[in-house]
Amino acid sequence: MSQSMWPLAFVGIFSRRLLLLGSLLSLSIPLAVQTPSLAALGWPFHSDRDLINKLYTGDFAHISDDNFGRMDLESVFMAFRTDKNAGPDKCNVLGENQSAADVMARIAKYIQYLNTDRQTGTFPSAQFMTLSVLSAAGDSPGFWALNPNMLAMAMEIHERGCASERVQRIRGNMIQLLEERIAWHAVKDHSKEIGLMKQSIAAVKKQAFETAVSKDMELPAQSPAMRQLGDIEARGAQVSDCEYGPTNPDSTGSETVTFWYKDVPIPMAEILKLSRKHPLARYGDIAVIECPRTLWAARHKLGESQGLGQSRIEESALPAAHLPLTVMGKHNYAVYQNVKKSWMSYQATHDPRDQQQAIAGKTQLLSGPFGYEKACEKMKAANQPPTNVHCQIAQQLADEFRDIPMRP
Repeated sequence: MSQSMWPLAFVGIFSRRLLLLGSLLSLSIPLAVQTPSLAALGWPFHSDRDLINKLYTGDFAHISDDNFGRMDLESVFMAFRTDKNAGPDKCNVLGENQSAADVMARIAKYIQYLNTDRQTGTFPSAQFMTLSVLSAAGDSPGFWALNPNMLAMAMEIHERGCASERVQRIRGNMIQLLEERIAWHAVKDHSKEIGLMKQSIAAVKKQAFETAVSKDMELPAQSPAMRQLGDIEARGAQVSDCEYGPTNPDSTGSETVTFWYKDVPIPMAEILKLSRKHPLARYGDIAVIECPRTLWAARHKLGESQGLGQSRIEESALPAAHLPLTVMGKHNYAVYQNVKKSWMSYQATHDPRDQQQAIAGKTQLLSGPFGYEKACEKMKAANQPPTNVHCQIAQQLADEFRDIPMRP
């Protein structure tokens, strides 16, 4: 029977419960936010219509392991009920002949995994919290019953019986999947198992690095860096993008490691003479023809390449190491980036509006009421050493923006 065909009689089992919960949801959400879709409100179900068949056939590689996929899987897990209201549909998700202590320990382990955020590793995930809050006012299954796969699995148990071959295979495969996923996540580094998916050779294009140069590099180094990139492009330099994956147990995710291809067009030491933040510095001093076969080998090779480049550097030939200006905070750092952008634009267009924006931003950061020059003076007056962070930032900004006039 197709999962998309819901017998009206079975849906009726949930209808009163869902109407009540729908009313509670409507009352619990302020009128101003009732208009957006449930997805816009963080609705935690993105159901896979083939999930139950995937569990039946053991197609674990295509069962999602992201937060939404875990909620979808948990919905199937929760369709196996042993509470007093389950009646003839009673079906133990762990099978029969399990001790109470074993049942509690195993279910706790599975719930811990299912409700942990995959990206952050924190428990509980935001998706699970949404469902918990929405379901808190009533009895099981609460808002979980809105998931089509919970309804479908409950229907399988209701119509076929808990002891049926199909229900037991789904149950057994689901437990096997949970055990495998928990074991997979218990290992922090799978890079030795993750193989090469494809190798792509690309020419170095100055334009491709323009954003990184303007965002990361100090203003005085930007024009020389762009000229250097233009020279490297003219010489036909190439890079090899080595893509590895899948990096997740559900056949998703990839990681790309990039090397110089065939030849190193410019040593890392020469690149870093312009700026320690030069975007080409990450490639190091080793070129490859073929990508390493595993992600672990690629990371190791890139580390070797960067280490070789570092070993050839004379520290005295490099620009002074600076504070990362992100310490200024989100607002001031945005102003800093806008000053750089405006001044570089002015160099190309000579538009006085760009010049004025750069001047205004520099003045705000350095000599405005809350500027770093004033903050530096206050720190010195409070007997703080001249190397305090405010004075360091003031000096870095003054050096980097030295060609930009100050507003009188």
